[in-house]
Amino acid sequence: MSGGGIVVPGADSILLVDAADGKTAWERRDLGQAKAVHPLGRDLLVVHGESLLLVDSSSGQTLRNFPGPAGELLSIASVGRRLFLASKRNRASRLDAFLSDTGGLLWSRRLGEDLQVELASMEDCLVVADTAELVSFGPGKGEQLQEFFPGTKWNAVPALAMGMMVAIDGGRLVALDPVLGGEIWSLELGDADPFSSVSIIAGRVYLRSAGELLCAGQEETP
Repeated sequence: MSGGGIVVPGADSILLVDAADGKTAWERRDLGQAKAVHPLGRDLLVVHGESLLLVDSSSGQTLRNFPGPAGELLSIASVGRRLFLASKRNRASRLDAFLSDTGGLLWSRRLGEDLQVELASMEDCLVVADTAELVSFGPGKGEQLQEFFPGTKWNAVPALAMGMMVAIDGGRLVALDPVLGGEIWSLELGDADPFSSVSIIAGRVYLRSAGELLCAGQEETP
């Protein structure tokens, strides 16, 4: 969702559909096969080829061109006015932070080699996720905060909300404190199909596998 509409990226174009009546508000045929589309405030950040564009969600017009990633783009995240790009070049992965309104570089960090990282963020924390490790950083200066290793492997990009990070460690759902460290709670998932995504909506955790949607949360009492 963006600006009251639903963003639909495709092979031929990117379009915005009005959520109320389903009509197409605008379409950009020059942005087909975009590598990524990420909401940034009320606008959209679109990665297309080697270009990184800020697109007005109400009109579809390009507002700004940002410096593109120096290599293969892996993931995008944002915290307030800060924009974060994880990229890989010649096996080496890196994390770059920019100001979203000017495109100015804030800081950069080398992440390691042969990683396929994903980014997740909330107001006071940025998390770099790989199957073997979760690392949290301060979004302002890029200082490392915490490091978490799984019992087996991290199955999906963690969800961040309400001051915690919820991740899937093999057959276990675990909530962690990404700023101070430590485990908050955990839940054994048993013999369920491997879950590939996790999200937090209205205080409840939702897990999705190929054939199942599971909700975990505190039961409401009448």
